[in-house]
Amino acid sequence: MRNKIDYCGAAVLWLMFIGLAVSVIHHASWVGAIDTMMAQAMGAPSANNITLFNVIAFLGSPMVSLSLTFVLCVYLWFRRGPALSLWAAGMQYGGSALVEVVKQIVARHRPVHELLPDTGYSFPSGHVFCTTILVLTLLMVFLPGIKDQEVGLVAVLMGVVWVGLVATSRLYLAQHFATDLAGSVLIAGALWLTLRPARTPVMAFVDDHLPARLQRSAH
Repeated sequence: MRNKIDYCGAAVLWLMFIGLAVSVIHHASWVGAIDTMMAQAMGAPSANNITLFNVIAFLGSPMVSLSLTFVLCVYLWFRRGPALSLWAAGMQYGGSALVEVVKQIVARHRPVHELLPDTGYSFPSGHVFCTTILVLTLLMVFLPGIKDQEVGLVAVLMGVVWVGLVATSRLYLAQHFATDLAGSVLIAGALWLTLRPARTPVMAFVDDHLPARLQRSAH
């Protein structure tokens, strides 16, 4: 039953993401209206806020998220087994590769008035995607071990707030449009819900086919 819910949710998110991507490619008026409204909502930039959001953007950068994922995967390899470690690596690194492909297809240029110049195409945001996948992976790994429901809720809220802060930093620094950030959350959620039901059989396959010496190295 849960797998069906995941797949239905994934289908909805994929359709929403594809619809948004097509709208961005064709410069739909509603996309421009949302982006303009959200950019104006950020208000006039201040030096202190620029510094703060630049730090947040760095901590939420793909480089940092991919590095933290590597550390997490090493931990999982030795504490939870190679299968879960490889699963987490595939989700983050494979997803990041998918985002880069989408960037090249959509080929959306970044906002003209960036406060801090960045490189590459704009849609979707790699910062927000990688951060979202990292947060989901951390919650998947550690949340079941939290027995106190209130502590678990706090952990979830902290994850949501962090993703929100990273997204806000990209918008405040004018390095992305609001719809870039929405696209990142949509594709991250769609990919997660698509692959989560396959986690158990994939991990079982890895355990069955991983060389014995690698299995022993994890214990």
